[in-house]
Amino acid sequence: MRLQGTMTFSSQRGQIKSITAEEGVLASLSAHKYFISHDQNWKFNAVLEPIFPLLPTIMPPHGNLDVKLSAALTPRLDADIPGSIVLVGGRPRGSEGNLPLRGYPLGVFKTRAGGVAQFEYRLPLAQTFNGYDTWPLFFKNFGAFIFYDTAKVIQFKGTRAGVWSVPLNAYGGGLIANTVLGYQFPFS
Repeated sequence: MRLQGTMTFSSQRGQIKSITAEEGVLASLSAHKYFISHDQNWKFNAVLEPIFPLLPTIMPPHGNLDVKLSAALTPRLDADIPGSIVLVGGRPRGSEGNLPLRGYPLGVFKTRAGGVAQFEYRLPLAQTFNGYDTWPLFFKNFGAFIFYDTAKVIQFKGTRAGVWSVPLNAYGGGLIANTVLGYQFPFS
């Protein structure tokens, strides 16, 4: 069984031509308490995500830099309570307080504590705002992004106290397409 509490603040906003939010801050704190028969454990998670608009004189309009800082901690590593272990890697599912790290399989690093810094530059490529013939598919805009992620986790050697790992790095890029399907369902 799991008990969870989350507190979130968001001031992120964008314009109609934005491929994602263009500015603002997202902050989130969460605590998870896990119960299995007579045993219990905690996991804490914090996320800070400021988005910085870039000056149009330097970069194209509506481009931005998204910086996401995430950290997670569990007071004790307990294999009998799987949810209480901090998993680092991939794109975590749900709201279990695990840490994302693109370019690595989901949960490849199991740890007691870790931190991740993600830097993503988003660049709009085209603003079409039209559909194709009579198909119920409406294209709003297209963009591209490049990212760099880095993480540090506590590594354990048997039962000894852990030491911080060397930085785990990942980088890459992709395309963004914002569309509306059936005139009602936006998806990216």
